[in-house]
Amino acid sequence: MARAGKILYRVKDGQTGIRSYRGTIDGKYALFQWEMMTNRLICKIDPARVSKTGKHIVELTVTDHCGNVTVLKDIY
Repeated sequence: MARAGKILYRVKDGQTGIRSYRGTIDGKYALFQWEMMTNRLICKIDPARVSKTGKHIVELTVTDHCGNVTVLKDIY
């Protein structure tokens, strides 16, 4: 995360499509950009909000149009 300056997730729902998503870093809202053509969610890390040192918890919640929810949680 610190080297690349961004977090990237590839997400896809082959049936109904993605309805919504929400990401957090260390429990604080993080802006993710949806690239529909590549099925990627990308968060550019703001060094003023997230330090480059230490461990950080990234949580991404994705909901499809049927209401199914997937939560991804990673430590970087």
